[in-house]
Amino acid sequence: MKKVIWKITLLSCFISAFAYGAWNELGEGEKVEKTLDENGKVTTVKKLILGKNSNLKVTGKNTKGILVKGSYFQSKVNIGEGATLDIDIESSDKDSSGISFAEKRDFIIEKNGKLNVKNLFNGTINSGDILRQFHSSKEGKGILVRGVTVAKKFTTEGNTRIESSGAGIGFDKTTSNGQGEIEFKKGSKTFVKGGIAGVFARYNKVTFEEGSDTTLIGGAYGLMANKGIIKKGAKVTLMGNYGTGKFEVKEHDRLTFESGSELNILANDSALYGIRLVGKTKLIAKGYNVLRQIDTYADGEHSLNTVTFEKGSILDGNIDRSWNSQFLLEEGTKLFVPEKIQANLEIKGDLYVGPRSAYEGKQKTYKEAVEKSSDVDTVVGATAIFMGKQAQRARKGEIRYGKTYDDFSANEYYTLKYNENSYNYKSTLNLNNGKINLRLGNPDRLGRINDKIIFSKNTIIKGKGELVFHKRNSSQVTKNTVFNILEEEGLKDINGTQGYYLEKLPLKIPDVSFGKLVFTTKVKKLNGRYVVSLVFKGIEADNFLLAKGETKTLDKKKEGSLEDAILSAKEVTVEEKSTLNIKGDTNGLFAKNKVTVEEEANLNIETKKDNKIGLKLEENLETFGNINIKNAGTGILADSTTSVLQFENGSKTIVNAKDIAVNAQKGTSEFKGGSNVELTSNKYALVAKKAVFEKGSTVKLNGEYGIGTLSETDSSDITFKSQSEVNINSSNSGIYNVNVGGSGKISIKAPNVLKQVRTVNQSLKFENGSILEGNIEKSWNANLILDKGSKMFVNNKIEANMDIKGDLFVGTRNSYEKEEGKRTIQTLSAISASSPSDKYYTVHYNKDSNGNKTKVNLDNANIHLRINGAQSENNDKMVFSKDTEIRGKGEITLHPQNVSKVKRNMSFTLLEEEGKDVGGNKVYDLEKLPLTLKKVEIGALVFGRKDKKLNGRYIVTLADTGELSQAAKNTLADSRDSYKYNQEELKAVSDKIFENHNLELKNNFWLLVSKENLKNKDSVTKLNQNSKYAGYDHTFNTGVSLGFFAGQSTGRYKNIGQGIYLKKDLKPFYLGAIYKHTKSKDKKNDKKFYSNDFSFIAGYNKELGEKVFVDSNVKLTRGYTSSYDYIAENNLNTKNEKANYLNGEVNTKLGYKFKHGNAFLKAGLDKDLKGNQKVVWNENIDEKIKYDDFSKNIGLGMEYKLGNHSFNLELSKKYSKHYRKNTKITFGYSYKF
Repeated sequence: MKKVIWKITLLSCFISAFAYGAWNELGEGEKVEKTLDENGKVTTVKKLILGKNSNLKVTGKNTKGILVKGSYFQSKVNIGEGATLDIDIESSDKDSSGISFAEKRDFIIEKNGKLNVKNLFNGTINSGDILRQFHSSKEGKGILVRGVTVAKKFTTEGNTRIESSGAGIGFDKTTSNGQGEIEFKKGSKTFVKGGIAGVFARYNKVTFEEGSDTTLIGGAYGLMANKGIIKKGAKVTLMGNYGTGKFEVKEHDRLTFESGSELNILANDSALYGIRLVGKTKLIAKGYNVLRQIDTYADGEHSLNTVTFEKGSILDGNIDRSWNSQFLLEEGTKLFVPEKIQANLEIKGDLYVGPRSAYEGKQKTYKEAVEKSSDVDTVVGATAIFMGKQAQRARKGEIRYGKTYDDFSANEYYTLKYNENSYNYKSTLNLNNGKINLRLGNPDRLGRINDKIIFSKNTIIKGKGELVFHKRNSSQVTKNTVFNILEEEGLKDINGTQGYYLEKLPLKIPDVSFGKLVFTTKVKKLNGRYVVSLVFKGIEADNFLLAKGETKTLDKKKEGSLEDAILSAKEVTVEEKSTLNIKGDTNGLFAKNKVTVEEEANLNIETKKDNKIGLKLEENLETFGNINIKNAGTGILADSTTSVLQFENGSKTIVNAKDIAVNAQKGTSEFKGGSNVELTSNKYALVAKKAVFEKGSTVKLNGEYGIGTLSETDSSDITFKSQSEVNINSSNSGIYNVNVGGSGKISIKAPNVLKQVRTVNQSLKFENGSILEGNIEKSWNANLILDKGSKMFVNNKIEANMDIKGDLFVGTRNSYEKEEGKRTIQTLSAISASSPSDKYYTVHYNKDSNGNKTKVNLDNANIHLRINGAQSENNDKMVFSKDTEIRGKGEITLHPQNVSKVKRNMSFTLLEEEGKDVGGNKVYDLEKLPLTLKKVEIGALVFGRKDKKLNGRYIVTLADTGELSQAAKNTLADSRDSYKYNQEELKAVSDKIFENHNLELKNNFWLLVSKENLKNKDSVTKLNQNSKYAGYDHTFNTGVSLGFFAGQSTGRYKNIGQGIYLKKDLKPFYLGAIYKHTKSKDKKNDKKFYSNDFSFIAGYNKELGEKVFVDSNVKLTRGYTSSYDYIAENNLNTKNEKANYLNGEVNTKLGYKFKHGNAFLKAGLDKDLKGNQKVVWNENIDEKIKYDDFSKNIGLGMEYKLGNHSFNLELSKKYSKHYRKNTKITFGYSYKF
């Protein structure tokens, strides 16, 4: 016995030694926190290994970080899959690193691994430090204050976040030139922010693989690398004084792009500086210069390769001293240049003169982007970023630093000089169907009235293209205004002839209109220059036509200005694919006759004062294109009884107005199939004498009133056609004071969905999919049909005649559907808030009838009500007045709430009807109405319908039936199942222990594997049990055996059990005892509990001859089960209280021996003698379940012996009071040694 205990102890020590390591070497799932010694020195470890899903957090102040240093084969850094290394330190030494790797081995972050490093310096890094690092050949390899220092290779497939006062990632001083490499692998996501450089690989290689997403930020350089590669599908973001570049241009660094890559740069000075570029990429860059001192030389040659900026590229800044480069800007690219271009360009996209902000609004600055890039306090200088305590000192003025560039002003005009000061370098501009964009208008602060381009004498201009003009405020433009837009310096020899490139260039220059004033192109040669200007041409005609594909912008200042010649034209036609923009302080467009907007054309009107009219028509509007009107008092005014507004197929109209979005009070509005219209106003969305919503139209109306009249005396006829779709969101009434008819998919959200609505000689059908949210008021003369598949949510009143085929909900929509808010787009602050969802409502049908009779027909309708289980008579209900006739048939659907608080004997009033006086008697429609109300389970109880008559009213109530709910019954069955599961497991172990009674002086090891299928007759749940147990016993000279066992069962429950046992041989009798402790977990609801069992066995084993034997025994088990709580079905809070029990068994086995074993038959009885368990639901309802099962067992099996080995197999069947399908197969093994 001592030897056995010694072996077990030795094995436990051995396992513990391998299960746990030092803080720098974590196994799978381990979590460790480490504080570094705060002695101003590095903390050295031989290796740093994080196993799968482990977590290491390292902190410290006044430390130089972690140094990984050991033998070549021993030392390594590896962050495993899903593991996290989090380093947060503060250093007072400039030569520090969050983590550094001294050996020339790989630094690896595996898939989904995480590296977070923060190394902030509490001293000062000044410009001298920066210059010394970049300029010194010795010290330049190791930048000061690093987040991560790499000796050979850094590879990441995971998530990396590094913030450091110096460099984010840098190489060790010992790394040989060209021998270091950083790889951002597929799936990696990286953010690096360094006070000086994001990644500092001055003499080494950096690769961005497909599928990587990398952001590098540095005060001087986002990225400095000798060789950079951005592969297809990689996304790279760089920020710094220079996005990427070199300290000295002569070092010839290279950055290679693969087509399909994406590079985003936000720089202070230059986005790309002093390097060679190769390949194709989508580049989005902003800086004072986007390109500076760039070359695109072919390797080993003096010819230039072409670098392509792919579709979607946007370059915002100058191109400086890049004569030895050649770039192609594909179609769909944009180049914004304020001052100069010194490079060879082929432009298929757009060239804009001026900064991007002048054309597309304010752009985020370099300073703004960097300071908001992380939660570390940051101050941005021209060539350095100060973080943490340095930022505080910089803000106080304790650190002197250069300021960043101011952005180019969007309110000024610019002169772009192409290849000025060229030092005799030639540059070529090839306009390959490209566009040049210029702005024109009133003078800026320096008196300039337009952007322009000046081409130097060393510029070659080729290809063909066009000019696009962007008009600004033009109130000061007169007939005498001259816009000089292009200039070319110096005569040149062009194919043997002296001349100018612009003179022969096929450049399309459109006419420009300022109000009635039209300007056209004029060219002249003056003082050795070729000058292209725009000069006055003439006056516009009365009828206005904007030709196909043209764009015109009119900016009005005051009534009677020249623009009114166009804005008040007799007829206005905006032809297909053209755009007319109108804005100003006055009314928008007044058309005396007709306005036509053709297919794919755009009419945009913005009045800057909200008391003005956007579009006024004395006749018709016909739109096939797009109309957008905003900031008007009235959006569209149809000011004649003959006016017709036609929103045709394919049109899209958006109107946003203060008072009325569309006012056709005198005219007609027709929403044709395929039209898409959204009208928004603080008051009325749509006012119309007549309106028709055709099949296939889609209309959204937002306002105090969706559709309505301006006064109660006005008339209005509204017609919906089948399959039209109208959505109304209103703060007062969705449809108000109109005569309405037809059918459509109509959804309305408003305090009143209908108010004072009539359906004269017709009806209004809300088709499948309609949703109404609100009351119906004073609409006694309306016949409404709520179609199948439609819903109505009402919380107060219904005053209309209704045929209900769909669902009627008492209460607000968010009382029933928590996702309701996703549907509604509330565009006005005036839109009322939804009623609270925790309140219960009473809906009165025609309560204040004023003598008006109403009818409600329940055509298989479904009425929905909520029940509050916390309190009787606290629920939604409906009350029908005596002036309401109720017909048809339907169903009541209940939505119980607070079910955990329900108690016995509770009741709820659901429906009430005031009795009608007929012949002196009270008559009730509800009494005979086939209205189905099924029994409903609330918590642990079942409630059912109970009707009564009281005080002249017929009342439908819901009351407690005294029955238990199915969920409660299932918990009772579960209680019996958990007990049965444990008893079956105990029986299997007991049978194995006492299968052999010839207790020789031997040690015995045994295994048991069994599979049992059984099913509770009161439940649908199967209790399939798979048991695996092992045990060991030792027989002493006294004939007493002591043993222990452990194992588990899986199936419906997971049991983990262990115990001890005793056997005594008193031939032919034997005695025994077993103690078993079991921890159980229900896989269905995660309930956990434990049990203790004590079994006592007395048996008789007798041989009836040489071959035949009999073995009988009696077993008595006394047990205890702990109490436990869990959430059962339907969120039923369930508690099983602790229970004691007593069980008895009688078993007999008849066997036949053969040479290597025996075969046997067995039978037995199993009876629960005592025990019950109390089950409590929601702390207020309880029931007891009695343990009273009685089982009859039969089985057969055999045992086979081979030396000291013994194998046995048994098949048994059980016939039980509470369980069926009880079959069991058992396999056993034992070894005597």
